[in-house]
Amino acid sequence: MGVVHGVHHFLPYLIANPDGAWIVNTASMSRYFTPPGYAPYVASKAAVEGLSLTVAAEMAAAGNRVGVTVLHPGAVRTNIKDSLRNRPANSAGALIDFDIAKKVLDDDLWVEPSHAGAVVMRALRNGDPYAYTHPNMLEDVERNFALVREQMTKYAES
Repeated sequence: MGVVHGVHHFLPYLIANPDGAWIVNTASMSRYFTPPGYAPYVASKAAVEGLSLTVAAEMAAAGNRVGVTVLHPGAVRTNIKDSLRNRPANSAGALIDFDIAKKVLDDDLWVEPSHAGAVVMRALRNGDPYAYTHPNMLEDVERNFALVREQMTKYAES
């Protein structure tokens, strides 16, 4: 809900800026995949993308000079590996949670925060709607969308 609240509270100030403004919201490469144990995370990142694209369309339709970029980082060396530190002890539920520090991720999959920052800055300079820190994951994304394409065309005639 942090992204929703941030957009809600800051958007009026951004719209009022005569020089224009830009929003960068962080989704995740996990939005394109559904690994076990990531359900709450993937759902929240898909929501960030949907909110961001909708706000971008609304700003363009209204003629406002507010752009939006959705950052889709892969593994970035931040404190995300300590994410369970924020979960209340009594919050057990039906959804599986995971400790990313215990997941086996190849060290070469991780990038430095400075790389992610450079990707964001390039996207802002170019006015790009998306920014990706791990273009080497393109084949995985294409496999995901190939399934979407297959399912959409499968029922296009019915």
